[in-house]
Amino acid sequence: MTIPCHPATPHPVTGRSSNRWMTVLLLCSLLPTAGLAATTPLARVTDGLVAEALGANQGLLAERAVVARRVAELDRARARYRPSLDFQARYTRADGGRTIEFPLGDLLNPVYAALDAQLVAQGRPPQFPRVANQQFNFVRERD
Repeated sequence: MTIPCHPATPHPVTGRSSNRWMTVLLLCSLLPTAGLAATTPLARVTDGLVAEALGANQGLLAERAVVARRVAELDRARARYRPSLDFQARYTRADGGRTIEFPLGDLLNPVYAALDAQLVAQGRPPQFPRVANQQFNFVRERD
């Protein structure tokens, strides 16, 4: 079985003809210089040409964009399994009837009265004040 080899067949996507034989010859000519240090002029020129060719390759750039998009989709899918925190708030204005009465005076005034009575029995003036009950409104004041 023989495999036909057409060195100048057009690429199915880009439509440009690729010369595989020239590529093979170019690579074979670069093999002896692969062992040289990167400071030689030929190595610097070839490195620059390879970098420029890779940067200008539209097919490679398109594939990189597809890979980046797939990685972003994977990150979004993984984020669904992470815990999340949502904050929702609602404000309703109501008039009247929302107060808390805290009987602070009813709790402290008998104690203060007993302490004042002990001070009066010792001949000293009373020094504890009387406290009023506290009331807290939950209704916001209108501005």
